[in-house]
Amino acid sequence: MIEEKFTSNKELYLLDASSYIYRAFHALPKFTTKKGFPTGAIYGFAKMLLSLLEKKSVKYMAVCFDSKAPTFRHKQFSDYKKNRPSMPDDLCLQLPKINQIIDAFGIKCSRMDGYEADDILATLAWKFKKEFDKILIITSDKDMLQIVSDKINVLNSSQKENILNPEAVKEKIGVYPEKIPDLLALIGDSVDNIPGVSGIGKKTAKVLLDEFGFLEDVVASTDKIKNKKISESLKLNSSLALNNKKLILLDKNVPIEVDAQELEVKTPDWSSLREIFEELQFKKFAKEFTPTLFS
Repeated sequence: MIEEKFTSNKELYLLDASSYIYRAFHALPKFTTKKGFPTGAIYGFAKMLLSLLEKKSVKYMAVCFDSKAPTFRHKQFSDYKKNRPSMPDDLCLQLPKINQIIDAFGIKCSRMDGYEADDILATLAWKFKKEFDKILIITSDKDMLQIVSDKINVLNSSQKENILNPEAVKEKIGVYPEKIPDLLALIGDSVDNIPGVSGIGKKTAKVLLDEFGFLEDVVASTDKIKNKKISESLKLNSSLALNNKKLILLDKNVPIEVDAQELEVKTPDWSSLREIFEELQFKKFAKEFTPTLFS
């Protein structure tokens, strides 16, 4: 599943749960048990997790979830993610079982009120970057690309396991990871309902960042911008752009208490996993799932 170039001796896998769960929910038919309980997202998540664990000898891992509570970003900007539809009821019903499967696999699960899963992922990656040879964040969320480095890479779970290092991010987005917040602050992010600076698209934003540096440098250099319309728009919307960057920057200091030993994948509870798979009528999993599966 993951390219063999990741051959470091000590790797940490950080999984964005929402990325996998939503992908499974939308990709699969509406599976249900005979009693009508929805299972599509559970099945897809379990299959992807099994595939990851089977293909790679994962020794250290954490799965990170969003919290239902409003985050610090909602306090800064009341319309943050206001355009997002609420989670479908059929998916809400499946989350407890997904949590049970993660627990039965002996994998560390993290969430914290007031923060998004992205912030927790960034915090864990930053906290443990000296303790691991390679950190691989499994997600399709572009916001995570801002912390990509030679050691911290992103595995895009929606694009055929496309591994992104700094050069790959530059090719994909147009700027290096450290300038992604600056780029999005200028052009906005419709996914999170963050408005951009009027008249500035991706091409113009890249030119400004290439010429002046980071967003703060661009804002301080409006008199040097030859295009008068762009210059005036930036003068009028400098506060908007700077506030946007605060919303987009990931918090790498979430006050979450965890040490490297807690990230070590424990021996799975094989009995509980088989029981869960039988209850959900995942016949293939229940029949074939044995302690020798990953040996």
